Amino acid sequence: MKTYYGITRISQLFEMIEDVCEAMKSVNENVDATKELMICTAAQETKLGTLIDRTNYRYGTGIMQIDPIGITDILRRGSKWIEFCKRRYDIHFDKLHHRELETSALLCVIASRIRYKVVPCPIPSTTEGLWEYYKKYYNSYAGAATRDEYMKNREWALSLYDRWKAGEDI
Repeated sequence: MKTYYGITRISQLFEMIEDVCEAMKSVNENVDATKELMICTAAQETKLGTLIDRTNYRYGTGIMQIDPIGITDILRRGSKWIEFCKRRYDIHFDKLHHRELETSALLCVIASRIRYKVVPCPIPSTTEGLWEYYKKYYNSYAGAATRDEYMKNREWALSLYDRWKAGEDI
C-alpha cells in the first residue's frame, strides 16, 4: 500500500500511536481505548496514511488531519502536555508551523493525542462511545464523518492492527 505523511508502511503509524499513548497515559486512563481512538482517528481521517488529502491549509493536514484551530486549542489548553513534549520529544509547539504536520507523522500523532488530552471528560471504552467522542471532540458535528463510515474504517484499521500485533508487517 502506498503511504504518505512521512511513513513508509502502516506499521510505523501503529508504533508511533503505541509509543505516544504509553508515554502520555494518565493514571486511570484505559490506554487500550486511547490507542483504539487514535487508530480509528487516523483511519477515518487518512485511511492510516494511505489517502492523501489535498485540501488547503485552512483545514486539517497530516496523517491525523489536524486543523489550525486544533493547534490553537493545544496552545491554549495543553500547557502541561506542551512542556512534556518539549522534554520528551524536543517538540516546541509554540514554534510549530501548521504545514509541518503534513510530513511528520510523529508530530501529528503527538498533536492529536494532546487534542484528546485537553478534552475535559475521559475517553470512553465502548465502540459507540469512542465514535461519539471522536465526532464531538475531534471531527465536530460540522465535520463530514458519518457513523457508518467510521465503523467501516474502524473495522478495517483494527484488523490491520491485530495482524501487526500478531507479528505481521503491515
